[in-house]
Order: sequence, then C-alpha cells, then structure tokens
Amino acid sequence: MPAASFSSSVSWTVYFAASLMLVSMCSPALTELKNYSCDYSAARTGQGAVEVIDSLEPGMVVSFVFHPPGSDDRIETDGRVLTMLWCGSAFGFTTNWQLPHAVLSPEVRYNLSLEGNQVEVF
Repeated sequence: MPAASFSSSVSWTVYFAASLMLVSMCSPALTELKNYSCDYSAARTGQGAVEVIDSLEPGMVVSFVFHPPGSDDRIETDGRVLTMLWCGSAFGFTTNWQLPHAVLSPEVRYNLSLEGNQVEVF
C-alpha cells in the first residue's frame, strides 16, 4: 500500500472520529436549546392568548390563530384555565373569564366573543 493512500485513510478516519466526538459533545446543548425554545414559545403564546381573552369586552369579536412548533400541539380550555399542550409538555394559564370546554387546533381561525362572563369560541 502506498504511503499517500495510507496517510489519506488515516486522515479520513481522524476526521470522522473528530466529527462524531463534536456531534456527541454538542448534542446535549442542542437538546437543551430546543427544550428552552419550546417552553419559551408555549409561555409567550399562552400569555398572549390570555391577554386577548382577558381584554375582551361584551359585543367584541376577536379572531385568534396560533402556530405551534409541533403538529400534535394544541390548546385546551375549560373553566378559567387555558392549557397549552406544547412540545410534549402541558402549560396552564388562568384567565379572568369563564371558558367553554374546547380543544383548539393549530392553523384554524377561531372567533372569540364575550357574553356575560363567558367566552364563546366559534
């Protein structure tokens, strides 16, 4: 085997080993960053939804659409609690108004209105 061919094989082996070590070292940090971004996204979306709901006045109709990071994510409402099921975790928020028992799907436009002290979702 020529020396150049042997040297090239060793170089590629060292390169791939170093690449695998770099990926294994960065993987926990990237997983933590993904978890943080999902939590932050859920918190901001939940706070925004609660602010919209709490600012409703009788006769006012507001359109609401949300765009979650995952396809299985959704919002559930019941009583005064709005629950974000986001990135495999549940995040709860409390509103000032009564909410119907409903499951809100992503990418769907919902209209919210206040009737008495009850929010209607349609």
